[in-house]
Amino acid sequence: FLSQHNTQKAIEEFRAAVSADPSDPAAHDGLGVALAESGLNEEAVGEFKEAIRLSSEFAPAHFHLALA
Repeated sequence: FLSQHNTQKAIEEFRAAVSADPSDPAAHDGLGVALAESGLNEEAVGEFKEAIRLSSEFAPAHFHLALA
């Protein structure tokens, strides 16, 4: 959905993914990206930090946090 620039749908899908598996760093990172693209930067930063907390070596979350 992000590649289609449908950030609202992406946020919904990633929120569902986080709900289904709260321990998945990729789901938190994806949600963070969608939130950031929607201008919700504070919320996005929280998701990136959660992804890093879950897996400190999850490089995409570190990269996205640096950009946020």
